[in-house]
Amino acid sequence: MSGFVRRLGGVPWRSIAGDALSRVFLVAQAYCAVHVVDQHLCSLAIVRGPSMLPAMNLAGDVVAVDRVSARLGRVAPGDVVLMISPEDPLKSVAKRVVGMGGDSVTYLVDPGNSDASKTVVVSGELVTGLGFSVRTAC
Repeated sequence: MSGFVRRLGGVPWRSIAGDALSRVFLVAQAYCAVHVVDQHLCSLAIVRGPSMLPAMNLAGDVVAVDRVSARLGRVAPGDVVLMISPEDPLKSVAKRVVGMGGDSVTYLVDPGNSDASKTVVVSGELVTGLGFSVRTAC
């Protein structure tokens, strides 16, 4: 038997495999914990665009997203919500809530050209500054 084969026989393979397997499980547990916190408790998001000026920066702000309040129904007028865009489902938009179900909301139809306003009664769960109803907030 050669020296190389003899040295391979002396390596504690079971111990090395056991250590590697325990580290893989530790990484998997950490990944699961991060996923649960990110999807169900809180996460970070980058918000860009002019629609939330001056509250949020045009170039982009990092915001903490509370996912528990929306699930418990604790969203109120004046809160900022992060939701999936109705125009592009791959994008998220941040909007301020202006009305809840049963509220009447008055807004200017064309603010740049006339003073005509329209009043609507909110039939969905909440209405944002965009004027569309949202069933669930992200």
